[in-house]
Parts: sequence; structure tokens; C-alpha cells
Amino acid sequence: MSGDALCGCHTSTVVSSAIAPAVPAAIGSGVPDESSAAPVETVSDAVADWVEQVGRFLGVLQVALEQSHPRDDATAEVRALSGQLPALIRQCRAQVPTPEMIRTWVKSLNGQSLEAAVGGRA
Repeated sequence: MSGDALCGCHTSTVVSSAIAPAVPAAIGSGVPDESSAAPVETVSDAVADWVEQVGRFLGVLQVALEQSHPRDDATAEVRALSGQLPALIRQCRAQVPTPEMIRTWVKSLNGQSLEAAVGGRA
């Protein structure tokens, strides 16, 4: 298994290529218009994919930590932390935003109102 999946090397390429065309369109005019919908969706989808991959990685890390035990010569601090880490990771995973939440945030960052983001009304 290569480390690419774990370090996000492939993910950063996908996210960068998806965001690069969208950023100038979103920033260029400063005023959202009909054409900014496609870049917003592209950015939202790229971010949602990245969040999903991070969530999967955290799940793998959580399971690995739950199944591992500190070495006998580990300090008390390491022993205490090894017991707390799986719970902390579980809390992080429980707070992962949904793709719809991400889409709403990207639209609001792009200057679109929540009404337009939810129902297409302006």
C-alpha cells in the first residue's frame, strides 16, 4: 500500500484541479451571477469528497488505535493519551459536515444568499 492515500497526495491534486477554475470566477466580479453556480457545485463537490476521505482515514485511525496498546516502556502520559485518542477521533467524525452543509457554506462564501442557495429564490 502506498502512502498516497494516507497523506492526501491524490486528494490535494483532485481538490486543486477542481477549485482552480472556480476561484477566479467566484472572486473576479465580486457579484454572484447565474454562471457562478457551476463553480460553486464544483468546489462543493471537491470539498465534500475531501471531507469524506478524511472521515474514512479517521475511521481507520480510530480502529487502529482502539486495537493497539502502548508498549510496556511507554510513559504514563502516552498511556493516558492512547486511551483518549479513539474517543476524540470519534467526536471529530461525528461532527463531519454533510455535503449539503458544505454546499450551503460554499454558496454563502461566494456571496449568494441562503434563499438562493436553498430554493433558487433571490
